[in-house]
Amino acid sequence: MAGPVRARWLQIGALALSGLILGCRSERSLASETSADLVTIAPDVSDDCRDVGGAVDGARVCWSFDCPNGSCRVERTLPAFAAGSPMGWRCVGAGQERRCTDRKDDASPFSCDKGRCTQQHPRVPDTSEWSCADAAGAALCLERAPAAGVVRAKVDPGFVCGQRSIPGKAPAERVCLDLDPDFPDGRAAGWNCHYEAEPRLARVCLARPTAAVGGACSPPLGCPPGTSCANDVCVPRAAPPTCWLDVDCKTGHCRLGSCVSDL
Repeated sequence: MAGPVRARWLQIGALALSGLILGCRSERSLASETSADLVTIAPDVSDDCRDVGGAVDGARVCWSFDCPNGSCRVERTLPAFAAGSPMGWRCVGAGQERRCTDRKDDASPFSCDKGRCTQQHPRVPDTSEWSCADAAGAALCLERAPAAGVVRAKVDPGFVCGQRSIPGKAPAERVCLDLDPDFPDGRAAGWNCHYEAEPRLARVCLARPTAAVGGACSPPLGCPPGTSCANDVCVPRAAPPTCWLDVDCKTGHCRLGSCVSDL
C-alpha cells in the first residue's frame, strides 16, 4: 500500500504545483486581457457608430435615418478602470462587438517639451506608405504607395477608408479617416496637431485650444467647418472619405475627407 499511497501524494503535490504555476499564468493573462480587446458593450442605435474626438473629452456618435438630421450622440462606454497612460482608451466596433484597448499598448508614446509633444511612428491605416494631416481633431491619411515586400495588413478598424475622387480622373488612391486619433492627454480640444514627414512620419501636437470633432458646440471654440451639432457635440458626416485637398471637390471645400458645399 505504501507505493500507491506515496504515488497518490506525489500526484496531488504535482497538481498543486501546477495549479500555482497556472494561477500565476492566469493572472498575467488577465492583466493582458485588461489592456487589449476588452469587451465594453455600447448602447448603439445602429451599426454605424464611432468614437469621435479625444479619448477623454470626446463623444460617441451613431449615424442612422432614425436620428434627427441623421446623427445621434450615445453613451460612450469605457472600461471601469483607468487606462495606463494619459492617452486613454481606444475603442472600436459597435454594440456587443465594441472592444477597447489601452492606447499605450498599441501606439507610440508622446515625448513633450514646453507644450510641444511629438509621437514617433503615429498610427496609419495599414502597412502602405501614407501621408497624413490633421483635420479638426481627426486624422486624414492618403495612400502614397502600396506596401512593398510585405503582405498588406488589414486596415486598422479605427480608420474608415474610401477612394479619392478627383473630377475627371479615375480613383487611384485610398484616403482614410480616423475620427479618434491619439492626443498627449486624450483631450482633442486642448491641442493643435499636424504631421511632419521628415526624417520619418511623426505626429506633432502643440498645446493650444482648438475646435475639434467631438467637442462642445458652444463658444468659445464652437464647431469646426465640416461638422454639425448633434446633442451639443460637433459631429462629422458618416460617409467614407473621398477627398484629400480642396481641389478634389467641385465645391472647392474638402473637410474631414468629404466635399462640403458651405463652411
